[in-house]
Amino acid sequence: MIYCVSDIHGDYRRYRELLDRLSPGAQDTLYVLGDVVDRGPDSMRVLLHMMRCSNIRPLVGNHEYMALRCLRFLTEEITEESLAALTGDRLQEVAIWRSQGGDATLESFRRLPPGARDDVLRYLGEFELYEELETAGQRYVLVHAGLGGFSPDRPLDDYTLPELIWTRTDYSAVCFPSARLTCILTGRRRT
Repeated sequence: MIYCVSDIHGDYRRYRELLDRLSPGAQDTLYVLGDVVDRGPDSMRVLLHMMRCSNIRPLVGNHEYMALRCLRFLTEEITEESLAALTGDRLQEVAIWRSQGGDATLESFRRLPPGARDDVLRYLGEFELYEELETAGQRYVLVHAGLGGFSPDRPLDDYTLPELIWTRTDYSAVCFPSARLTCILTGRRRT
């Protein structure tokens, strides 16, 4: 069985309730289409659980993108070089992330031992941008948000990260006649 979910946003309790309801077996796959982190208090707990499950396939969402960039920056050693590289743009990026729920992720990240922090940063950096799969004779393209600048002749590899994680899908448009574009927004499946 193949399952898709998105927008967990650090809510470990609801994440575990979902897993208990689905009860996925080792042969099943759960695709998590981004926004695992931010807003809720247990982003790291969710990520640590996901890291232990070989049948969970994460895709990057805009919240993972913001968190990874900011957490990498915030965990850098303070040196003359890092201070010289500090810009107003970088500080604004951190402020935007925090205003979008990043404080909860930052707090849960700070509670981790240093080795676990490194593991989480590495794991976040491994999230895929999209996934193509076929099941029950139907082809699916899984993304977090959509395909910005869509063209039927454009290969998926040509889409940029912002086009896949920030652009919202136009559900009235048919992207691929032979495949469904699947995004999961606020817990509702859209195809």
